[in-house]
Amino acid sequence: VASNFKPQIRELVFDIDLSDYDDVRTCCQGATVCRRCWRFVAAAVTVTDTCLKEDFGFTHRLWVYSGRRGVHCWVADKMARELTNEARTAVINYCSVSRKSDASCGDDLSWPMHPSLQRAYDILEPIFEQDIISGGHGQGHLAEPELWTQLLQNCNLPTDIAQQIAEHWSSHTSTPIAKFHGLKELIVDAKTAPKLYNTSTFALNNKKSKVANSDQIANKLWKYNLIFKYIYPRLDENVSKQRNHLLKAPFAVHPKTGRICIPFDPDKVDDFDPELVPTLRDLAEQIDAAEDPSAPDLDKTSLKSHVDFFQNSFLKPLQDSLARERRNKNRQQADQNAATQLDF
Repeated sequence: VASNFKPQIRELVFDIDLSDYDDVRTCCQGATVCRRCWRFVAAAVTVTDTCLKEDFGFTHRLWVYSGRRGVHCWVADKMARELTNEARTAVINYCSVSRKSDASCGDDLSWPMHPSLQRAYDILEPIFEQDIISGGHGQGHLAEPELWTQLLQNCNLPTDIAQQIAEHWSSHTSTPIAKFHGLKELIVDAKTAPKLYNTSTFALNNKKSKVANSDQIANKLWKYNLIFKYIYPRLDENVSKQRNHLLKAPFAVHPKTGRICIPFDPDKVDDFDPELVPTLRDLAEQIDAAEDPSAPDLDKTSLKSHVDFFQNSFLKPLQDSLARERRNKNRQQADQNAATQLDF
């Protein structure tokens, strides 16, 4: 009976899909992906990989492009492979923060900030400024009135204050980064900084005192919640919780795009371009166009560098680790056998 078969060991896996960012993506929607919105994935990969490495000590981590709109991470450490479903749930909960669709910034987090969340914020804030609020190659959330109105709502400001700021931005030219820095100076913790750092930042019809003294002004957690709401990793929790959840294997072919699920270096995720990932047709054309017909087919294609990376950065270190585990197990067994013989 199929129900009698239960997985005993399985890699710990993570799944990130760009479609989960559709509420904050302005360039693409659904399964469509471009270099601009890839920055959401790059941010998620950097934060998640750092967490797995520094907080859990996992060393055998493989990141793979899914072939369409996201990435997968396979963690193959012995400890990770042997995790129960309950333990996997604990790991994914640790790596996630709750996000809400309403303007409730300041409600999800508490102070003092957990070190992992502070580290994530330090990673994400520069990305938020460069790629999320800026126009041009960014998402433009502080470049257009409709988008910055939504962002101000996410800051949980009093309605009249948010409206004044939006009107000021509409009538005064400033860069998105200048807007955000001004916003950070305006929204302060009323207990530790009851006055505005820079009272000339906004001319709010002589109502600056109202802004500074309002009991409704979000505290210092607002910027953490704001940035996390836009670009903190949105992990598919159900994929990670269950050992029987399936993912496409590395180097599989996505059935809808024809692209190869290629491994990539998480340290170079910013340089990864999903639009340049080869398809089966591309590989066939590269093989046909090769100058040396006697060379192995793999050497004729752009896939070779990804296979080499997979073997050298993941498979070989994992095989070495498994060999050490076997040697240690054999040594322990030999010691036990020797001790048993001495007892007689």
